[in-house]
Amino acid sequence: MKELLLNKKKQFAIYIIACFLPVVDSLIRMGLFGMMFEVLDKKDIILFRWIVILAIGASVLAGGLHIASRLILMD
Repeated sequence: MKELLLNKKKQFAIYIIACFLPVVDSLIRMGLFGMMFEVLDKKDIILFRWIVILAIGASVLAGGLHIASRLILMD
């Protein structure tokens, strides 16, 4: 790790970015949970459908971010 920090600064920056990719996934998930509670409060079927579509997209994005964070760290 010391070599990575001192000699390979660009790779260290990429490592730091890759470490924060799962945090983005958590923030997206928390936002979706908040939207789900809003749908329960408003009882709107159109909004519910949008939330379902967003949840499916967030699931795909979460998987992609997880794979990307692991592949970035393999360099």
